[in-house]
Amino acid sequence: RWVSFRTWAGRASAALLAAALAAGGAGVAQAAPTQGGSTLRVALTQDIDSLNPFVAVFLSSTQIMRLTYENLTMVGPDNAVQPGLAESWEASPDGLTWTFHIRDAQWSDGAPITARDVAFTYTQIMTNPAAQDANGSAVANFASVTAVDDRTLQITTKRPQASLLATDVPIVPEHVWSSRVRQMGTATGAEELPVVGSGPYVITGYQEGQSVTLSANDRFWRGRPPLDTLQFVRYENADAAVQGLLKGDVDLVRDLTPAQYDSLDGNEAIGRNEGRNRRY
Repeated sequence: RWVSFRTWAGRASAALLAAALAAGGAGVAQAAPTQGGSTLRVALTQDIDSLNPFVAVFLSSTQIMRLTYENLTMVGPDNAVQPGLAESWEASPDGLTWTFHIRDAQWSDGAPITARDVAFTYTQIMTNPAAQDANGSAVANFASVTAVDDRTLQITTKRPQASLLATDVPIVPEHVWSSRVRQMGTATGAEELPVVGSGPYVITGYQEGQSVTLSANDRFWRGRPPLDTLQFVRYENADAAVQGLLKGDVDLVRDLTPAQYDSLDGNEAIGRNEGRNRRY
């Protein structure tokens, strides 16, 4: 009865599990997604502070970043480290140098993903103050990040760092961001659509204070996700989001209180809206 968005995403697709939106055990009410040409509309009760992965810090924004950009590695539902853009890795005997082997994959625009993209991303965070808002602390112990070749990356730390494999840093394409980082702190260039990413979805629409629309990435290395479109719709609070669910304006509401969740139990309006088979 109480499920997280991570749990829902895992059931929907292994691709979404890799970028799941953790709800921290909060109550979720949702519709059963339709198959083929399907859209899932998710209620948001927090603003999107930015679509720029270097500066986005709100939970709502970082959730969308995880659907748009892959990390080097990820932590699975059992808290075990799993491959991301890096398909394998090893550490030096002294624990200071980590070598990552980057998988053969493509950005959503068809350009190859290489170790140089990873080195560019980390180097920007390490050296560009305007790029440190979201993940500056994650690289504070890094001494250097080097692309040995297109498929090999080396990270050298100042001291052994046990958390290195759980570093939650979205990797961006250098060929897109090499010019945008010079405009950091402005809207120019940082939110151009569609967003080029490596995750299961691509940001294709944004209405400030209203909604963010993501479309399935046909080039996602794990395989195209089953839902064609995800739309995150902004509501002022959870009560307003519940009303949106009842009216059929959204399909999934999360972070409900027990009273809000229980108020939907047996509500006939959920089953009637637009002929959808809604469940929660």
